[in-house]
Amino acid sequence: MTTSTVPARRRLVKGALAAPVVLTVSSASAASLTSFGRCLRNGIGNTNPAFFIDAKAAPDQFVRLQIKCDVLWAQGQIQGTFYMDPVLNRYVSTSYPYAALSFGSSTLPGGWKVDQQVYCWGLQFFEEATASPLGRITVQRPYGYSATTVSCYSSFGTTA
Repeated sequence: MTTSTVPARRRLVKGALAAPVVLTVSSASAASLTSFGRCLRNGIGNTNPAFFIDAKAAPDQFVRLQIKCDVLWAQGQIQGTFYMDPVLNRYVSTSYPYAALSFGSSTLPGGWKVDQQVYCWGLQFFEEATASPLGRITVQRPYGYSATTVSCYSSFGTTA
């Protein structure tokens, strides 16, 4: 073995050992999902956004979906605007404190009726790990999901 082949062999071995370090760099999409999760967790701080806002109200900073709500009538008067929560399977008031009635749309008690349907904006939750939106609007925040601001959501180029 000549002395000129030894340094070349060392360079080859050193280069081969450096390759796995380059291959372990995470992809841009994985980094953005991690950043999106961090944005979800940190985006709203200590604020508690309203679950519902009126469709005619000025938009707020949170990602929302337009949903149908029912105005319920009973005892000779309007009882309020309610959303049929698919998780609870009951009507939930669209006004704070979002009280749930003991029945849903398929089990309206005698004397109750839907007076009209209106639109509201419901708070959209996103999975922190994958940035996937929850497939339904509910007043119960699912574990591992958070609300997010429009600026946080749009900064990662994701779509609902």
